[in-house]
Amino acid sequence: MKKTKKPRKHKKKSKEKPKRNWRKYLGFIITFIIIPAIVTFSISLWVKHLPPKPTTKEDLERSMKNSRIMVLYTDPNITKFAEKSEKVFIQIAQKADSIFRVGNYNEAEIQYMKAYNHALKYENIKNLSLTLLVLGTIKGLQNDYKGSQEYLQLCLQNKDKIDPLATSKAYNNLGVCYYYLNKPNDAIANYTEAISLNPIYSDAYVNRGSAYNKIENTKRALKDYDKAINIDAKNFVAYYNRGNVYYTKNEYIKALTDFNLSITRNNEFADAYNNRGNIYGYRKDLDSAIIDYSKAIEFDSLMAEAYCNRGFAFYEKGELEKALKDLNKSIELDSSIEMAYNNRGIVYHERGEYDKAIQDFNKAIRLDQKFAFAFNNRGIAYSDKKQYEAAIIDYTEAIKLQPKYYYAYNNRGVAYSEMGKIALAFRDFNKALKLNPRYFKAYNNKGCAYLKNGDIKNAIKFYKKSLGIKSDFLPAIINLMIAYYCLGREDEANWWKDKALENGADPTELIERTNSAQQLKRSCIEKK
Repeated sequence: MKKTKKPRKHKKKSKEKPKRNWRKYLGFIITFIIIPAIVTFSISLWVKHLPPKPTTKEDLERSMKNSRIMVLYTDPNITKFAEKSEKVFIQIAQKADSIFRVGNYNEAEIQYMKAYNHALKYENIKNLSLTLLVLGTIKGLQNDYKGSQEYLQLCLQNKDKIDPLATSKAYNNLGVCYYYLNKPNDAIANYTEAISLNPIYSDAYVNRGSAYNKIENTKRALKDYDKAINIDAKNFVAYYNRGNVYYTKNEYIKALTDFNLSITRNNEFADAYNNRGNIYGYRKDLDSAIIDYSKAIEFDSLMAEAYCNRGFAFYEKGELEKALKDLNKSIELDSSIEMAYNNRGIVYHERGEYDKAIQDFNKAIRLDQKFAFAFNNRGIAYSDKKQYEAAIIDYTEAIKLQPKYYYAYNNRGVAYSEMGKIALAFRDFNKALKLNPRYFKAYNNKGCAYLKNGDIKNAIKFYKKSLGIKSDFLPAIINLMIAYYCLGREDEANWWKDKALENGADPTELIERTNSAQQLKRSCIEKK
């Protein structure tokens, strides 16, 4: 998955009494009788999915897991580089190595310090430097990158005393530290040193590619990933990271191919399953997405991102209880994932729990004050509570963050329309359509604004434009039925009524709308 703003109280405007001219009266009835009955159904407000093509890289990566995995040199067998005459040192190091391999890093660190002190006592610079390399690696595995950096820099002060391959590994690991300390250019310099010492160091190419990607030099990133794969066709991380670059470039077929290759080379790689699930989710192959997210969870039961993504896939399938369960688990595992709060807010909104939804959108925004989608979604919740001024503030903030966010323009237009500010509504619908000329919901909503303004012929024109893009868009079909009833053209109205039923309209609700439209027609005849 940003600022929390208090909603302003909406001040209702007084309604003017209609004049006795029947044409004026028609406009009044349409505005204040028929529209309130249809507007909540006819105007599609809610952006109910993670945008398949985010407008910023940051928005995309909210749904990804470890978009650029770094590879530390973690082979603890320093004895292969050590002075063979130092038998005591080798014995201590071998014990430390065995502890390291089972993942007991705290105990391994204690044993390596014993090896370090032995090397220091006998002033064996080579063994001292090798021990510093492994101590730096342990700190890196513990996410203590400052501590790791200190050890590795001490190691490299005597790089001429140790084997070039060991030195290249120290440079690689130091590069990882700089990467996570948000110094990508320093990371690139260290990876380059590692590669110069060992030109077939596949992992160093992977890491340098990730650093290039971090500074948005995707061309160099892809080149390094390609080189890593050419050196080692089994390097599953290289395929995975390259797949993530293709994903951010919207090259989904290439991304899917790379995630498949990564999984083929390591069928327990949870991160690849998670991100392949995102591809399936984008394609609306929700069952395949859920299978992949479940695989990710099977191999990494603590992966909060996978629970978040699976929860959203369940939401898109309409399985709200499963969705809520997964999103709760995601937040329980990691309360810093803004997308989990955003997605849970969407589920609460779908359940009609608007206050809970707003609370979750607030949390998402507090975690990331540039999260445009959360502002948009909170605006929708405010709008559904009829707090239109608060909604407009949020839509405006979403637009400031992402000026090409046509969903937010559309939604703000709806809010303006509800407040009777039709000119501002038209401006926003036009902007949404300029940004996306095939955005059928904005055509429908523009038609509703014309209908609200008493211009039925233009309303019909824009409903038909909406259907010209998406022929089964039910709100526009129902709106056309009502518009034709308003004009007294019953044959055409009935045709659209049948069309609405064919496309899954609720028969009872449709009868109510038909009766309202027929009542409008009778009122108009009486006044005429």
